[in-house]
Amino acid sequence: NVLGHSAPFPEEIPALGLNDLAKNSVVVDPFGGTGTTARAAMKKEIHCVLIEKSLEYYELSKRLNLE
Repeated sequence: NVLGHSAPFPEEIPALGLNDLAKNSVVVDPFGGTGTTARAAMKKEIHCVLIEKSLEYYELSKRLNLE
């Protein structure tokens, strides 16, 4: 656990699901967590909407995705 989340996963996992989407597509991640899906999407020029109920994870995601 190097990101501050109890269940982080590698960017390669959401990246697999993004491979078939065109640039500027939009994906929704209803369990935003640390924003792994958003980071993978941004690398492919895909927009991502994250939903996260935990303020702690929201702040963590914001910090990780803006660095």
